[in-house]
Amino acid sequence: MTTRCKWFLAVTAATATLAAPRAYAQERDAEEAVETLDVTMTLMPEGTTLPDAVTRLIELPDAAAEAGRESAAQGLETANEARANRDAGLGVAAEARENGREFGQEVREQAQENSENAGRGGRPDAAGPPEVPGPPENLPGPPGN
Repeated sequence: MTTRCKWFLAVTAATATLAAPRAYAQERDAEEAVETLDVTMTLMPEGTTLPDAVTRLIELPDAAAEAGRESAAQGLETANEARANRDAGLGVAAEARENGREFGQEVREQAQENSENAGRGGRPDAAGPPEVPGPPENLPGPPGN
């Protein structure tokens, strides 16, 4: 495995490791919000006109408003972090594309060189024909002599 390939795998693993906890935390926060939701709803008979109490703006209790502000602040913080991480990720992606181009160029050049050498009947990694040793000098005679 080449150094560039190892580097690319390491960057991919690091990115996945950093993104997983945030995704898990968002799911857990959403589940907790649904569990603590307390709503009362009254259905009106069909054909009745809506009283002012239903059509006017309903104020939330202070505790709910504070929870909403905290949630909005946390959402804004998460969005800002995501934006910063996106910028860093775009830089990593651009670098990976450049490394990929360089790697592709090197492979292309090597393949072209191999193709040229194959046309001449030689191998790119061989300096010449291998030396073949001659017969051994002291051979024993046939058995029984």
